[in-house]
Amino acid sequence: MRTSTLAPTSLVPPAAVAASSGPAASRSAIVRRAPEGLFYLYLVVVLVEYSGLGVMYPIVNVTRIPTLLAYTVAIAAMSSVGAGTLFAYPQPKMFALFVFWSFISVFWAVVSSMAPSAARFHLDYLLFLAMTFCLVDSEDRLRRFAVAVASITTLLVVLNLNKLNAERTGEFMAPFFMADGNDFAWGLVSLLPISLYLIYAGGPMQRLIGMGAAVVNLAGILGTQSRGATLAIIAGLLLFWLGSKRKAAGVAIAAVGLVITLASLPQSYFTRMQTIENYEEDDSAQQRIRAWRSAIKMAMDYPLGVGANNFSAAYGRHYMPPDTSGYMAFRWMAPHSVYFRVIGEYGFPGLVLLLSIIGLTARDNYRSWRTLQRMAAAGRTLPILVHWPRLLNMGLLMFCVGAIFLGGFTYPHLYLITGLTLATRRLVDGASTSAVVDDSATPAQPQQPVVNGRAQLVIPARRA
Repeated sequence: MRTSTLAPTSLVPPAAVAASSGPAASRSAIVRRAPEGLFYLYLVVVLVEYSGLGVMYPIVNVTRIPTLLAYTVAIAAMSSVGAGTLFAYPQPKMFALFVFWSFISVFWAVVSSMAPSAARFHLDYLLFLAMTFCLVDSEDRLRRFAVAVASITTLLVVLNLNKLNAERTGEFMAPFFMADGNDFAWGLVSLLPISLYLIYAGGPMQRLIGMGAAVVNLAGILGTQSRGATLAIIAGLLLFWLGSKRKAAGVAIAAVGLVITLASLPQSYFTRMQTIENYEEDDSAQQRIRAWRSAIKMAMDYPLGVGANNFSAAYGRHYMPPDTSGYMAFRWMAPHSVYFRVIGEYGFPGLVLLLSIIGLTARDNYRSWRTLQRMAAAGRTLPILVHWPRLLNMGLLMFCVGAIFLGGFTYPHLYLITGLTLATRRLVDGASTSAVVDDSATPAQPQQPVVNGRAQLVIPARRA
């Protein structure tokens, strides 16, 4: 089947189209689709990474099969789609700079042997971003990916029911980046919008899975009694509500949900939430404040940071305040904040780089949402649910709020959200700037926007 590309009537002036389309669309409006088999292998990688199989079955990690599988799928996916397509966007280049920065920080790090481990994590998750960008390349695949994520997060909550609404002790049955209560809640919060997407875009069974996962995940998040996660949920829901046209209905639904949720929570949850106001009397809050102040001093003394993965070593050796007191005050503590970890380990330039990644990702989602709105208003076929970019920004904001209080810079959450954002932008840009036409079609056949690299793969119309 031969194909040709024809540019449709523009919805905005040419200059605006060029500005909104981005580098990938300007080079080629056709979205090259990776093979179906690679997508299913990607789902296996997601399952292994997020389900904690390596914790439950150590032989999984010992054999290195997950690592080999992930690298193989990433290389094959980039070969199929083109690595240049990914690195035409700025965020992957910025993440790659963190990989490079982590490696070379061995020359000035407080403990040089600790820096390469951070570089390895950044490299692994950069490849995870690449897989997500290359393989979640249609709404059908996004729905299947969402079903997988919703199922995994539901399973995690079920496996850890005995840890919820109880004393905040013990290790969770989960991957290393969700191994304690705060990290567990942070991971569920960052992934929650993926379940919400199924409620909007799935079929009857998929919507049921999405609703069930959303309820279970919310119960799991609140059950950890994480104050940061509670604030993240509030911020995310507020952001999504502000962009909604039906604000009154949103308030009514939120009110009903709030009443039901509050009625089901134990008294210990409310007791812990009250410590947000009285942070001066809370040991955990005071430890964070000491660590954050020390992080700023590190950046002042070391313009390029004290070295990747070196915050605790630098704090314990040189930056512990002389008036330190209280419970576990003299331990070599973690920074308890992504932003202050980056300031301390990569300096102020590193913080600017991180904030640039977050800002560009938020901007890309906003632009994709606006483009989808214009396409819907013009009666054009949409490549993806119009609310999906808003849900991605909701997840990004909840990640960012949680990152104020938790230091997991080498966790996969931001990489995954960025990969989904760029995959969505590629779809939307392709659909908004070009159309694929079958040469054998009669002139009366309507033209449809490009959403996949092969002309015979056409996504059915979806209206906002």
